Amino acid sequence: MKRPDVDSLVSAVLIAAEPGACIRRHAEALPAKGRVVLLAAGKASRAMAAAAAGLLGERVRAGLVVGRWHRTPGWYRSPERCAELPPQLHVLPADHPLPTERNVLAAQEARGLVEGVNADDTLVFLLSGGASAMLTLPLPGLELDDLRAVSDALMQAGAPIGELNCVRKHCEVLKGGGLARLATARGAGIVSLILSDVVGDDVGVIGSGPTAPDATTYADALRVLEQRRVLSAAPRIAAHLQRGAAGHVEETLKPGDPRLSRVQNLIVGSNALAVEAAATELARQGYEVVETRTRIEGEAAEVGRDLVARLRELATPAKGTPRAVVWGGETTVTVRGEAGVGGRNQELALAAAVALEGLPRAGLLSLATDGVDGPTDAAGAVVNGQTATAARRAGLEAAEFLSRHDSHTFFVRHDGGSCLVRTGPTGTNVNDVMVGWVE
Repeated sequence: MKRPDVDSLVSAVLIAAEPGACIRRHAEALPAKGRVVLLAAGKASRAMAAAAAGLLGERVRAGLVVGRWHRTPGWYRSPERCAELPPQLHVLPADHPLPTERNVLAAQEARGLVEGVNADDTLVFLLSGGASAMLTLPLPGLELDDLRAVSDALMQAGAPIGELNCVRKHCEVLKGGGLARLATARGAGIVSLILSDVVGDDVGVIGSGPTAPDATTYADALRVLEQRRVLSAAPRIAAHLQRGAAGHVEETLKPGDPRLSRVQNLIVGSNALAVEAAATELARQGYEVVETRTRIEGEAAEVGRDLVARLRELATPAKGTPRAVVWGGETTVTVRGEAGVGGRNQELALAAAVALEGLPRAGLLSLATDGVDGPTDAAGAVVNGQTATAARRAGLEAAEFLSRHDSHTFFVRHDGGSCLVRTGPTGTNVNDVMVGWVE
């Protein structure tokens, strides 16, 4: 069976999503003159800051870079992920996905930086995935533990990022246009260059929209907690949202607010880049790419089965040009009962492995472009029509591991972990890429 060169495929995806290259492709959006204060936050913050600082030079008078930098071994390394930064840029570490005290300290420093701008400055804000957790600053009356509890409860309930960030925007200082509110109050303009990790590229959702208008309301945020049945997870947050829904707390920055005339939000990279790069690389390897899709959402296991169903439609008895489909987006895993260890991409791949039995000439790759799939050291997994069968011969039943959300344990135990894709943290984040192929 022909199988793609997976390493080359993964490399092509990650190179297309290089944060520094994305910034340089949009260099014309940076202010052409005047003083600049630079703030970068998220998984790609260092690479984005290095590229922007290189373009802006000595006009950067001050700045802050907030991110998470791993030392986990891996074969893929962004050339700017650990780049040297000019001395006027202060670097602070932060944690993800749940915020910690150092995230609050980083957010406090970010607020102080923005409160120090004036009408002679342009605030250049470089935003990437993970910033929602990394810039955590609770509103008065709320505590970090409240935000951790509600975030964890919503993630365990399978809430998509839009719902999670709707709640965050109504519980924190910098989100939902809060950063724009602070900067424009001091007369500064804002240029936000954004590497999207959100399906649909809604700037109001990416990083919880620090410089974007927010169309959601306190009532919407309260409804999320009610529908996900997590009201009891954080009683202070529930009470705060109830006060807001009753009109007793100031709303977030809304569309049409005149302060937004001083703000430019620009998407510099997204999942579409990664999907296109995967399709191009597959074509180079001799595959006919019959379908590309973005905006894939839903339960990871269901998406895995849907992709296999598409491959079955493409399979034919006759030999010919191998065919492939490329999907992009971000799935979720709703944990039911006792859960093992896994991530959404490994769960998707494991569900696909079960569904692929009986289709020997097909395979699938599911990849997290940030290199971190759940609380594991893997970016995803690659499977084929023999994976589940071979595992069964070794005493591993794929469906049983899937039922308890224990995909990583399955892949570690099966064939020495050969199905796992381990890139190490990549320094970028443009959602996930799923590739299916069939002879």
